[in-house]
Amino acid sequence: MGCPRCQGLMVADECVDSESSAEISIVAWRCLSCGERLDPVILKNRSAPPVLIHSRARGQTNVYGLEVLHRKMSQSGL
Repeated sequence: MGCPRCQGLMVADECVDSESSAEISIVAWRCLSCGERLDPVILKNRSAPPVLIHSRARGQTNVYGLEVLHRKMSQSGL
């Protein structure tokens, strides 16, 4: 399998969640060149359309609330 980011070699990685009460294991793909990681959740989230958030305060629509977050960060001097 080729990496979608750099076309490098992807290898299967078994990921185990040992923090939950039931041990959950999934197979993810990791690129040996750039470190890109793909698993079923990442692929599902990348295929989903972005969520639009409507701000009542200013009547603006933005993606994931990033515009609002950027505004708050710039006002606080971050």
